[in-house]
Amino acid sequence: MGDEWDDTMDTGMEFGKTQTNNASSQSYDSGYGINVGSGGYGSGGGGSGGRQPREPRAGDWTCSDCNQSNFASRSECFKCHKEKSDSDTVATNGSGGGYGGSGGGSGGRQPRAGDWTCSDCNQSNFASRDECFKCHKEKSDADTVATGDMSNGTGNKRQFSADDWKCSGCGKTNFASRRECFSCKEPKSGGAGGGGDEKPRAGSRPGDWTCPACDKANFASRTACFGCQEEKPAHLVSVTDEKPKEFYIPPELPTDENEIFSSKINQGVNFGEFQKIPVKVSGENLPTPINDFPSSGLREFLLTNVEKSGYTVPTPIQKHSIPVIMSGRDLMGCAQTGSGKTAAFLLPIINALLNDNRDLTIGQPHVLIITPTRELCIQITEQAHKFAHKSYIKVNKIYGGTATRYQGDALKGGTHILVATPGRLLDFYNRSYINFKDIRFIVLDEADRMLDMGFIDDIEKMMKDMPQERQTLMFSATFPEDIQHLAGKYLTNYVFVAVGIIGSACTDVEQSIMEVAGRKKRDTLMDILNKNFDKNVKGVLIFLETKKGADFLASYLSETQFPTTSIHSDRMQKEREQALGDFKSGRMGIMIATSVAARGLDIPNVQHVINFDLPKSIDEYVHRIGRTGRLGNRGKATSFFDPEKDSEIGAKLVTILGQANQPIPDFLEQYGGGMSGERGTFGGRDIRKDDNPRRGNVAPQEEEEEW
Repeated sequence: MGDEWDDTMDTGMEFGKTQTNNASSQSYDSGYGINVGSGGYGSGGGGSGGRQPREPRAGDWTCSDCNQSNFASRSECFKCHKEKSDSDTVATNGSGGGYGGSGGGSGGRQPRAGDWTCSDCNQSNFASRDECFKCHKEKSDADTVATGDMSNGTGNKRQFSADDWKCSGCGKTNFASRRECFSCKEPKSGGAGGGGDEKPRAGSRPGDWTCPACDKANFASRTACFGCQEEKPAHLVSVTDEKPKEFYIPPELPTDENEIFSSKINQGVNFGEFQKIPVKVSGENLPTPINDFPSSGLREFLLTNVEKSGYTVPTPIQKHSIPVIMSGRDLMGCAQTGSGKTAAFLLPIINALLNDNRDLTIGQPHVLIITPTRELCIQITEQAHKFAHKSYIKVNKIYGGTATRYQGDALKGGTHILVATPGRLLDFYNRSYINFKDIRFIVLDEADRMLDMGFIDDIEKMMKDMPQERQTLMFSATFPEDIQHLAGKYLTNYVFVAVGIIGSACTDVEQSIMEVAGRKKRDTLMDILNKNFDKNVKGVLIFLETKKGADFLASYLSETQFPTTSIHSDRMQKEREQALGDFKSGRMGIMIATSVAARGLDIPNVQHVINFDLPKSIDEYVHRIGRTGRLGNRGKATSFFDPEKDSEIGAKLVTILGQANQPIPDFLEQYGGGMSGERGTFGGRDIRKDDNPRRGNVAPQEEEEEW
């Protein structure tokens, strides 16, 4: 790279193209120049004291893929990492005049006394270097050493201006253009060392947003809350906030029967224990639950598809939900993770569509299923496609990260069942690609999350355009009382079904809580992996709170003997689907994930869930460990408890462990219990009234998926 920059200087991006309208902030921090040509440190001609962009030099090259300018010494593009090739444009001459420039300052960093030029490759180097930055030749007497003042420069480090500012957190000096410290990321504020006016507070400018989880104000540019790392709600994301547009076209749904039914459910050795879990059903004129699939009233071909999927006996949530939906009633269904909620609503819905075949209109689905994550959207679509096999039922999905036109074209043939994520659904609705005049069923899967993620107003707006005679169904593994109050606005004379202690963890999951300080987590994780797994590790799902942390840990583990992938919302959709596919197939034994994988996903053979970072919400904890121990199968969950960060969740962990008959470690006992049975914050009862409790059957614990 032409000149090498001092470690103490904040150099910004290489050959960056970003410029600000404020001339005073057009500093090193905004990047170097992008025009081709130059030849030394300086550009000559009366610079502005080191505040102009760095002029390119002979040998610098421009990437043929992304048009990014790069230093001559680079072997791959600074921006897209493409290797340098003959197709790239290489500068052959420059406009500069060597080290200096004739003005009172240069466009680039001024050389200093002691800097030296390599006798082999003519590369300029800092005085502190013992070997050439470019060719790695050791410094020798044959090299040219600069002495004294040069080109009217100072011979010292770049002089900070009055507008530059000093970080109040770590004391580092930053260029005026920076809005946060280059070292510790502390936001810019007024104070020593210049710095100008104090940075506006979040919430004071157009586009700023408030986190629905912790109620903190965030700047418009943030894609996740600075306080709790909650992702920015999809309907608040503007075009400028989004990642580069992705034109990914997902694979078509399979048509081969063997492929469609290749992933059967696996009812574990403890599946029979489901019959011992209590079930509460409340509401008026309750329909009789079913005891088996043949007596359920489902069409014969549906029963055949259920059998091919691996089901022999309905789970408790299915025993009660199927007759409720078939009788035309609204439903609020709560069951622990792993209980088969997806089939509980898909089977009666498909049966109703077949019994009353209505004409399709372009852009007017008959069934709308809304789910909070893309991966869950894909999974539910696959299950609907499986149960509707050999029928005329058309199933489509729309979700972010894929080509909008492709998804829009898929709807032109009409669709019976549309599965959607909130952001893409709202986008299609606002563009009038779809309307809801023909809606017969609307399902909110993971309803508590849907109503709590800032999507409430949009859901209400869309529901106003739906027919009054529709059926509304809500399912989740957790249903807090405040969410029940909210959900009641959309449900009419509904039946409430609660299976087990809602919000509790599966008793088939062996839970272990370890007291681990933040700095020791990585070593502790390696000890667990080395002790319990060999190189052929399979089915380990590790949860972190931040996307950067997930990527870092995945990279670290990949450098060991453990093949690892990661999944989070910053990855391109194609990468997310590839990561999930690699983990499900066993090509990758470990998957690092954020909350995007915590809900609903049915991932076969997950043996061990590790909470590297504990979530802030106990609900989220239940969802995470619910990825293992599904449908009677055994599983294990290990969580790292950092007293400095996780004390708020301590009491609720004690309760969760007690409900699941798990040992409570001594260090947790000081926090006591934070909930009382079913009447805790999870809402395991019908808040309208707790009359008509029907007990019997057992329910597993999962949140929808499974097939």
